[in-house]
Amino acid sequence: MNKDVKLRILLVHASAAELFNWTGRGVERSHVYPANHEGHAALAQTLQDDARTPFFILVDCIEEDFRHDSIAHVGGSDRRELLKRKLKLQFRNTPYRLATIIGREKSGRRDDNVLFSALSNPELLDPWTDTLLRCQVPVKGITTPAYLMEAYAAKHKRHEEHLILISIEPTTGIRQTYLKNGKVMLSRLAPWVQEEAVSANRLTEQVVPTRKYLERIKLVPFDKPVKVLVFSSGLTDFSDGFSDTDELQYEIVEMAAQSALLEAMTDALKKRRMRNLYAPFALRRYFHINQVRMGLFLLSASTLLTTAALVTPKFLNIVDSTDRTISFRIQERPLLQDYERLRLGFPETPIASNTMAVVVETYDAIQNQTLNPAQAMASISSAMRGISDIRLIGFDWSVRMSEERETAAEQQLLAGARISPQAFLAQAIIDQQTALNVIVEGRVENITSYQSAQDQVINFIDALSNEHGFTVNPLQLPLDSSPTANVTMRLDGSTINPPFRLELMQELQP
Repeated sequence: MNKDVKLRILLVHASAAELFNWTGRGVERSHVYPANHEGHAALAQTLQDDARTPFFILVDCIEEDFRHDSIAHVGGSDRRELLKRKLKLQFRNTPYRLATIIGREKSGRRDDNVLFSALSNPELLDPWTDTLLRCQVPVKGITTPAYLMEAYAAKHKRHEEHLILISIEPTTGIRQTYLKNGKVMLSRLAPWVQEEAVSANRLTEQVVPTRKYLERIKLVPFDKPVKVLVFSSGLTDFSDGFSDTDELQYEIVEMAAQSALLEAMTDALKKRRMRNLYAPFALRRYFHINQVRMGLFLLSASTLLTTAALVTPKFLNIVDSTDRTISFRIQERPLLQDYERLRLGFPETPIASNTMAVVVETYDAIQNQTLNPAQAMASISSAMRGISDIRLIGFDWSVRMSEERETAAEQQLLAGARISPQAFLAQAIIDQQTALNVIVEGRVENITSYQSAQDQVINFIDALSNEHGFTVNPLQLPLDSSPTANVTMRLDGSTINPPFRLELMQELQP
């Protein structure tokens, strides 16, 4: 173990992974591992010598997606749950995802603008993270070049409203990162032939379509210029020169190193601006255990120092000093017990780790699909506020497959698959693709107009859909417009109690 190494950085790209050591003064490349079984085994061999030094993972790949959307402006736990649900809908197939509030709309309902980003190809990263977990390495987090460029712009006080940073990396290609008021909005990576130096014309051909795309998604107004910051190194040849226009204004930044990414990473490490973006809690568990262990160690040391400080001035009063020492040790005991429970939480298992992971994930998936009728009733009750004449007389709820899963099941049956409906539903529960299905029966009481009854039911449907996330299918309404419907009128002005039936469906969140 090299005591000078404070942090290790694993730079992952499509063809290989590079290991760097951060000593507090600079970044040094240590190893390069090919993206195959031999490379993963070589990384594991390296970790046998030192598995205690924390790791940070930097992913430089094409498959980093950025999507923009808006949500209702709410606060506290409601915002967290809404962001969690929307993020799950945006990126279902990867655990490496992030939702960030980037502002509010200036008119209308003034909804929150949200940037959803994710590493959409987990197969690229999983073999490396699995190796780190098997070796019990403390992983601090995962970040990407786009967010390192954001930190670089902040350090160098690049506060332009619209800014594109272009870097040419020898192992990956040409990366364009768009910042709006200093915040990442979009990043793209394009491959290039490494035998050729990148010219100004080549970069212009890359930037112009990016500018048009930003206009199309309404991030950049048509009449606003975009500042383009180009990092120049030994990989570039700008002898043909850039031509400024009303839309694009170029600036060249000369660099001593060949990699703008490594320079931005070094700046972020010096300023401690490398923060976790995409690493889930499960990947960081050994880092958290180390944090708890360190906290317990410091608390124990503090306890012992405090005890010594209290004993020394009262050396002659031995009995009193002994009582204080015992008191501190009693306070220390539950903390050590907590540490022991944490340590025993990761025992050696008699089965393979991947098999244990499947068992735990399947158990969690089944637990996550457990229905709580109180929650559904609370949502339906909340939707009835302000609708005084509606009375509910019956409920029937069940778990069913989500619409996407039902469509897939129907296609399999049409193809000749011999699978029972119960087997389809069981697999959907394991895959966490189920939905809560509720049939609600009710009537509108003490009302003299079918149209008024219809309006109240429609308001009830809107509240269920917009405020509580239900998909509502009306099975029967007070005004039934079907060819076989019968409508009865009262001409004496007396009240009517028309019935209605609704089908509510809401996908269960894992």
